[in-house]
Amino acid sequence: MLGVPLWAAQAGADELWLVELEHNDGIRLQFQGAELELGSAALVGAAQFDDLRPGMHLAIQSRYGVAEQIRVRTAEPDP
Repeated sequence: MLGVPLWAAQAGADELWLVELEHNDGIRLQFQGAELELGSAALVGAAQFDDLRPGMHLAIQSRYGVAEQIRVRTAEPDP
């Protein structure tokens, strides 16, 4: 899975990331050489940010380097 942002159609700095999570320190999410701040992002598919574990596949909507929505796509890493 690529960690390259898919640019949203609207103007501005909105980005959609489809990634496999590498690290979550409670402040930033790291994946494929990039990182985003958690901020006050809406979380879908997990109860809390601490539930986000390495190997999870996520769809992250961000703006200016800060996550606005995080959706868990799969909770298990690829075999």
